[in-house]
Amino acid sequence: MKVEIERTEDGEVFFRIPDEYLADLKWQYADVIECIYNNDGSRTLRKSLVASPAD
Repeated sequence: MKVEIERTEDGEVFFRIPDEYLADLKWQYADVIECIYNNDGSRTLRKSLVASPAD
């Protein structure tokens, strides 16, 4: 999946994950997502074991 990297007015970088991917992954808004940097230059995103602020 490729997504556009966006910036907030404050310069914070973010991207949007399409709803169909969120549903497939069983992720929800406000879940804590970890970014893992792989040795080949790619990145892996996974839902954190840390509770989201909404829990």
